[in-house]
Amino acid sequence: MFTLRIILLLSVSFLMFKFYGITGGILGLIISLVKILYSLGYMKSIKIFKRSFTKGIVFTKDYKGSYNNLQNAFNEVNTLKAKFHLDKSYKIICFFYDNHKVEESKKRSSIGLYKKQSSNDDKIDLNLEDFCKDKNNGFKITVFENSVPSLYSNWDFVNFFSMMIGIKKFYEELHDSLKNKYFRKNYKIESEEIKVCVELFESDSNMTFYVPLNQIDNFLIHDDFKQEKKE
Repeated sequence: MFTLRIILLLSVSFLMFKFYGITGGILGLIISLVKILYSLGYMKSIKIFKRSFTKGIVFTKDYKGSYNNLQNAFNEVNTLKAKFHLDKSYKIICFFYDNHKVEESKKRSSIGLYKKQSSNDDKIDLNLEDFCKDKNNGFKITVFENSVPSLYSNWDFVNFFSMMIGIKKFYEELHDSLKNKYFRKNYKIESEEIKVCVELFESDSNMTFYVPLNQIDNFLIHDDFKQEKKE
């Protein structure tokens, strides 16, 4: 659909060039570019609110390295969903722990699947559970027994590029907000430092962001943090 929209816009630009010359063609290209950027969400603002991260169970695998090189991690999670024929209640989740000051090769993340546990009727797929309990597979299970107050935002996207725009906008807004003492006072945030950010893909076209405001240690599920505690 998005590709078709681009083709139509460029076709309009060509027709304007054909009938109105260079000026018309340039005007058509400018209009097309603006419409494309608008559809990608480039001109859309993103707002941060307070909302709880709902209790649930997480199946994740730890990674270390640049956040720009996690495509294989996402592919592995999607393969897991397909292997066990998991339904839409299992959502892709990412935990990011390090900011831009950390060397790319040392950045830590945990990526996997999240299933909300709103009641005892929310059963877990036993095949997935057994798979993640086998340490040879590299996955582990973490249970969030309580909902956790968090900073929250939401982003609808149409493709990879608009998703990346949303991610960029969220972190820019987050960093700007945390520099604002009134924002921190309102949400009772003592420091600008963020220890973990959570990205939850609600669907193929919608993602939510969470920054937990308490029970932070429960979110530090990467094995590196367990090693630090032992030391």
